[in-house]
Amino acid sequence: MQIGIKKHQISRLETEWGSAHVHNRPLLADYYLNPRLTPSQIVAAAVEEDVRCVGLSILSGSHMELVPDVIDGLREAGLDDVRVVVGGIIPEGDAKVLEARGVAAVFTPKDYDANTIMFRILNEIRKSQGLAELRL
Repeated sequence: MQIGIKKHQISRLETEWGSAHVHNRPLLADYYLNPRLTPSQIVAAAVEEDVRCVGLSILSGSHMELVPDVIDGLREAGLDDVRVVVGGIIPEGDAKVLEARGVAAVFTPKDYDANTIMFRILNEIRKSQGLAELRL
């Protein structure tokens, strides 16, 4: 599973769910980075791109090692309001640990509805910005 929102989906989300901009920054944008980046490179990219959410698709089974490093790096960079969402083959017990560590949402193959996933991510971003959640 790859977490990301395509450009053509952004305008539809804005139409259906209201404006997707806060403080002149888009709530939703799409950056696909090299899949072999280290946690520190992911954090550096998040800082450079001024993102509101980092989505990690991890199929290697290394989610318990890599995701906490990304979360710690974001906090050290002062990006406490940046939400982290993770997708992959992640056991339920690991998902609970990651969420306790600060992951906003964990998506697995049981989460197959793209609209529901995007809506959840959008609401996580809205919550981080002090905005009311939207209803689907």
